[in-house]
Amino acid sequence: MKKSISLSLTALMMSIMLSLTSCSSMMGSLTDSMTKSLFGQKDIQLLEDGGPAFLLIIEALADRDPKNKDMLIAAMQAFSAYSTAFVDDKERGAIFLQKSKNWAMACLMNYPNFAKYNNSTDKDIKDAALDKFIAGIKKKDVPYVFWSAYSWALWIMANLDSMEAFIDLPVAKRIIERVGEVDGDFYYGAPHLFLGVYYASYPENFGGDMNRAKSEFDYALNLAGDKMLTSKLLYANTYLKTKGDKEAYRQIMEDIISADVNQYADTRLLNVITQQNAEKMLDNIDETFMMFDFD
Repeated sequence: MKKSISLSLTALMMSIMLSLTSCSSMMGSLTDSMTKSLFGQKDIQLLEDGGPAFLLIIEALADRDPKNKDMLIAAMQAFSAYSTAFVDDKERGAIFLQKSKNWAMACLMNYPNFAKYNNSTDKDIKDAALDKFIAGIKKKDVPYVFWSAYSWALWIMANLDSMEAFIDLPVAKRIIERVGEVDGDFYYGAPHLFLGVYYASYPENFGGDMNRAKSEFDYALNLAGDKMLTSKLLYANTYLKTKGDKEAYRQIMEDIISADVNQYADTRLLNVITQQNAEKMLDNIDETFMMFDFD
């Protein structure tokens, strides 16, 4: 009975929401409020129970209007947050990543030079169009371009065994590097955080660079502080783990766990999720550093 009621409620909500799409200003405001509410939550059980209905609504609206960049970004962020918090199954996770990647590409296709790059089969034309697109990114484009490139990159990193992903990775990285040049402080230094993870995750012969990784992480960590605990978690789980610095890793996890997640409402959800992950990672610290301890 509970499941039946939930499905009926979801259908009703979708009908109401879709009937409002003719009023774009109302819809944009409503979606923005819903997304802010999602990221400001601290009741994980409430989100797990109610999240699917919200995701279905966002998905329907994003697919209905691929020219609405705000809606596409809302869909990417919502699916990414829910997947990170509640989707452990690898196959389900791949579905979430594919949806986000599709919205990312739809968002980027709103830029003529990227569309030209994506649609052409001629290498010279593609290269020229991509160069123009990247050079033309302005500060007003940063939220759309960054979240699109980031969602694209997440899909790439989960599919590096495919030739398509292997070819796409340098493109997504170039876009995020450009965003870092235009507005490196965006979302608590997110462009630099991504680059820190990138350079710390690969060996030198595949583009890794631990010195560059440290520099990028330092920039992001300085901006994020306790407002975005994910920055600390990623720093520990890539840079410190690669360096084999077990004690610094432990200290970071303890700092994350002891942080006051209610201090910053707009990142509360991400910080709660990060704390949960930090607790699991701290419990498994000996396994994580077993190779280094053995040496």
